[in-house]
Amino acid sequence: MLTSTNLLERSLGKLGWLEPHVIFEWNANAKDTSACWFRELLMQQDNGAMCLTPRGVDAVTRLLEAGWTLRSGWPRSWSTSVERWLGQRMIVAHGCQCADTVHFTSLISSQVGRYGSGHPEWPQWLDGALRHVRHHGHRLLIAPSTTLAESVEQFALTAGMELAKVDWTKHQQLDDWLQAIIALPELSREPTTGVCSTIFLSPTIEPAAAALEHFPLQDRLSIALADQVLALSVRDGGKLEELLKLRLQDSEFPTASVYVTLPMKGAMQSKSEQAWLDRGAVGWITTTPSTITHQTSGRRRLLGNCRLEGRDTTGSADSAEDRRATLQQLVSPLPSHWRQLSADDDSDYLVHCTRATIGPLPGESEHSFRMRVWSRQEAIAWQPLETLAHICREGRLRATSMITRTDVRCVSFSAVPLVPLLKRRTFRSHLGRWDWEPYGLLVRRDALQQIGARQVVYGDEADYEKLTESDKPFFQPLLRRTNKPTESWAKEREWRVAGDVHLRALPASSVVLFVCTQIEAQQFSRHVQWPVLWAE
Repeated sequence: MLTSTNLLERSLGKLGWLEPHVIFEWNANAKDTSACWFRELLMQQDNGAMCLTPRGVDAVTRLLEAGWTLRSGWPRSWSTSVERWLGQRMIVAHGCQCADTVHFTSLISSQVGRYGSGHPEWPQWLDGALRHVRHHGHRLLIAPSTTLAESVEQFALTAGMELAKVDWTKHQQLDDWLQAIIALPELSREPTTGVCSTIFLSPTIEPAAAALEHFPLQDRLSIALADQVLALSVRDGGKLEELLKLRLQDSEFPTASVYVTLPMKGAMQSKSEQAWLDRGAVGWITTTPSTITHQTSGRRRLLGNCRLEGRDTTGSADSAEDRRATLQQLVSPLPSHWRQLSADDDSDYLVHCTRATIGPLPGESEHSFRMRVWSRQEAIAWQPLETLAHICREGRLRATSMITRTDVRCVSFSAVPLVPLLKRRTFRSHLGRWDWEPYGLLVRRDALQQIGARQVVYGDEADYEKLTESDKPFFQPLLRRTNKPTESWAKEREWRVAGDVHLRALPASSVVLFVCTQIEAQQFSRHVQWPVLWAE
């Protein structure tokens, strides 16, 4: 079996750095992770061994002057454990990442869910974790593809924190990897900033322990390489729980270096929480901020936050007190004759229901979304009433291309009258939400037609191909994927407007809001400029 030094010699030979048929005497111990193989090569050359070609001398000199180092493993006292976790691997890193004074902290979590749906309080947790890292003068260690990687990197760079990203290769051979790394532009110059630098991990020279090899590599990296691990949330019976237990059982890893979040729920801890403390983890106490609320409490919170810079329905500016008094009169139940309408009847209004919102808003980038939730420290998931409040604050319905087969962004409405529309509401388990909610806007059909609203064309693929490019954004397949006649999209009687709908640009009398209950309508109406109906 080829040793790491044999493989390195072969790789350097392929690069044209070593003289052919020269036997290189490695003075450093092949397992010594503090030794830099670039420096060892140059020392041998300076001592008269003449093992390097002129090209090799230039390349090695350049890399050393730029501060890069090649190590036989992770430069920590627990490097033997790292080999068991990751397999024997070499690393190429900037020397600033290998200094004894540098300490890495990784942030891990399970159960966060898409856009934080599993833990809406994660921005607070993450903010607290970053403050902890900065307070202790540590550097963040990020393994791409882990749950928190993108958010942690973005927040850390915004805050000017130092971090290191671990890059693991898809190459199978050490020589292919080394050639690819040496060719990278960043290795030919001094890093322009100390904030972010990559640590390059080689392919395995010897495999990881069989008991560990089946765990995702990115999770093993986050837990094995870091001086300190902060676990924001750990699912019982999950892979992160198993890996954290294995680290706590390994005496080579630093003592008291695994922090596990223990939400403050009183003096008594649960059995699972107490078990972490018994294993040697450090309990990291967190509290749920008062701004993080759900469902009913979320409705109370948002009513204090959705005040608008607006005008009354006549368009004249009044004092806040006068505006509240005026708007309070614009609250009423649904007109009684609306309750007599069927799904096929025509109404003067088109309906736009709001839904619970999770993740970026329509047209919002992932970057903007993460910065918004971090800076505002707000819950990720908005309930339908909160979404409606946000629409009123912005004064617009944001268009999205998710509802069309083209790149044209549209806002969708239904011509089905409100009462029969809400009566047919169904919980779509595959989406985890109701298809219609008793919160939203009613906009006069003629006002929307003035800004380009058009009925959707329902049909099959042949019908779609016959449409002009300008008509295609207004096409919808007739049948749902189930192909059941009862699952026809046509019953939604959809209308679309291309682009955002700016509510304040419409006639003031053409927009009406609706919410579920009378109490919500009375409270909500104090902060918005449009009449509010309640649907219950």
